[in-house]
Amino acid sequence: MGSWYRSLRWRIQAWHAFILLLVVGLFGGMLQWEMTRAHWDSVDEELVSAARVLEGALRLAPISILDSLSQDIAMPPGPRLPAWKKEPANNTMRGPSSRPIRPMRPERNASIVPRSESLSERSAIDWGAITPGVSIPTSKEDWEKLLVLPDSLPQQLGRRESFTYFVIWRDDNTVLKQSAIPTMVSPPRDFVRQDLLRHRYVTTQRGEYREVFIRGPHNTLVCVGRSVVAEGDRIHSRLWGLLGIGIVTLALGLAGGWWLSRRAVEPIETMGKTASLISGANLSQRMDIANVDTELSQLGGVLNGMLQRIEQAFEQQQQFTADASHELRTPISSFLANTELALSRPRTVEEYQKHLSINLQSAQRMKRLVESLLAIARIDAPDHQLDKKTVDIMSLIQSVIASAEHKAVNRSITIECTGDSVTMEADEVSLGQVVLNLVENAIQYGKPGGKVNIRVFDEHELCRVTFEDDGIGISQEDCSKISQRFFRADPARSSHRGGFGLGLAFAKRVVELHGGTIAVCSSKGKGSVFTLSLPK
Repeated sequence: MGSWYRSLRWRIQAWHAFILLLVVGLFGGMLQWEMTRAHWDSVDEELVSAARVLEGALRLAPISILDSLSQDIAMPPGPRLPAWKKEPANNTMRGPSSRPIRPMRPERNASIVPRSESLSERSAIDWGAITPGVSIPTSKEDWEKLLVLPDSLPQQLGRRESFTYFVIWRDDNTVLKQSAIPTMVSPPRDFVRQDLLRHRYVTTQRGEYREVFIRGPHNTLVCVGRSVVAEGDRIHSRLWGLLGIGIVTLALGLAGGWWLSRRAVEPIETMGKTASLISGANLSQRMDIANVDTELSQLGGVLNGMLQRIEQAFEQQQQFTADASHELRTPISSFLANTELALSRPRTVEEYQKHLSINLQSAQRMKRLVESLLAIARIDAPDHQLDKKTVDIMSLIQSVIASAEHKAVNRSITIECTGDSVTMEADEVSLGQVVLNLVENAIQYGKPGGKVNIRVFDEHELCRVTFEDDGIGISQEDCSKISQRFFRADPARSSHRGGFGLGLAFAKRVVELHGGTIAVCSSKGKGSVFTLSLPK
């Protein structure tokens, strides 16, 4: 077994884990970022709402009173609600739906618009707005009482556990008013005032305290802040919750991916086990593709087709070996029997000559068979190359007819060749052997005293040659088998006529190497027509 990183299943699982981790990480990170941003926006909204309380109180205050207000280090004593709006301390302000009323969310990049009117309309507490019909305070002490954050502010904002403080600066960064603050608040830097020219408010984080700055009337600057330790704890708690959910999701996804990868690889393992059972004695084994996915089913079909071709080739090889052994056994047996008979007793010269003549015929038959087998073995070799050159087909056929003339004369058969003069690129030796095999086949199985007609046709990019005889013919059933090696259709094509059933097999292979085809049309007792088609 190879290393794990070379395993298809492990690579599938690794890619699945990487993609799953990427998706879960990105989704969880974006969710955490969005929730954290929304949480801090909510805190900023609360602080801006508190700052608007102070802004509303400052808007109606005369400049002379603002200039005379002192810097209070702690929140002044006294009621936090105006006398004309006093309510019981245990009364939490609610809206029509019995839910705590929260200020409207400010828009960051909008222009600075006073919101004190809407705040007074939406809440039950009047934070600095002057009610019609009520006299406006004129003394510094009365304005100092208004310039505070109400005691009910934490309840109103839904933050009972946070201590809210404020600082108001004049234009020269001197403190106009401040509440009790948990830590020293430095005067605002220049960038804060510059940013407030473009935004409704500016937010800063100073340790555990979050502060917002807004522009007040008469070039004042209002800062409201509070501790956000509880918010930080909630954010971290939510982060750990998301991490836990992400880990569980990742674990479930990895388990599902491992199961899916196993399902994907299992058919391949089954095919491998099936292939390991295939041997020379068991070539009929096939891949089971009944319940396999489409892609693997196609692969299994290709492998089954390959196994089918291998089985057919193996059977043909076995049949070829058996047929060759059978063809060689007959002349060898005749040779040995005749030799033993000649040596069984002393004989005359004439008798020895007779036995030697019989042995010579047997040896010549074996020689022809061996030469045929060698010729087929050469053209079957994968590296066999045709020696092509320009060949005149008509001249080639005429020379073949001349070499086979004596056989035709012995059977009183006339050979006639007509047609077009065609030249083409071909292997003259092997193609001449093909023509000779077809001519001898027509002579051998033609009718004595009959005729063999050979016609050559020039058909554009194709040369077509027909060999027609009026002999015994071939049945339709055997026409598709005559190109098989050692096949003989009937006793009329038996070995006593000198054939081995290899000539047409050799001819078919040579024609295929030339890129052509060979076909036969025959009827029993009416002769045969062999058609040779070759590309020029």
